[in-house]
Amino acid sequence: MSLRAQKQARKKAEILQSALTVLAEKGYHGTTMEDIASHLLMTKGALYYYFKDKQELVYESQIKLLNKSIENVQSISELNCFASEKLVTIIRLHIEYLIQNKSGFELMAKPNEIFSETQLQEIFRLRESYADHYDDLLYEGIEDGSFTIAKDEIKIARNLVLGAMNWITQWHSSDGEKTLTEFVETITKYVLRIVGTEGNLTKQT
Repeated sequence: MSLRAQKQARKKAEILQSALTVLAEKGYHGTTMEDIASHLLMTKGALYYYFKDKQELVYESQIKLLNKSIENVQSISELNCFASEKLVTIIRLHIEYLIQNKSGFELMAKPNEIFSETQLQEIFRLRESYADHYDDLLYEGIEDGSFTIAKDEIKIARNLVLGAMNWITQWHSSDGEKTLTEFVETITKYVLRIVGTEGNLTKQT
């Protein structure tokens, strides 16, 4: 990638991150490109240089979040340890990433109201790819004795796990009594019970 392309990629990433803040405050339908440009101290014309419209901007933000989520789970799946240990690490990372990017993940709640059919197909493909890693891990855990769920209930268990974690965006508050670490550990403990294990909750140093 050329130096110019690298600069453009960094600028687009900055715009996406900042735009999500505005979208979180006003909602997708209540936010205009002018609102986003104003928040970034950019002209609307400069913003259109990077994104043709609001839909494209939000779509790219979703693709970025999903690809990073897949990258995270892939790296953990390749570790040489029991499935229960991998799942603990994946859950922790998923929750932390979810909270750190809450504004972006909230936009995933009703994608049909925002994206075109072609865009939806790609988003759903990436979501399924992410979910597939959980299916593989749950199957691995059944084989090594980590989990007590039945093989024909893997998809049900996976949907319960992901549903429990993803719903956090709707109720988590940074003003809560627990620190982020304490919160993550508490959620991890309860999510693990869905698959019949409490895993190894000991922090790795």
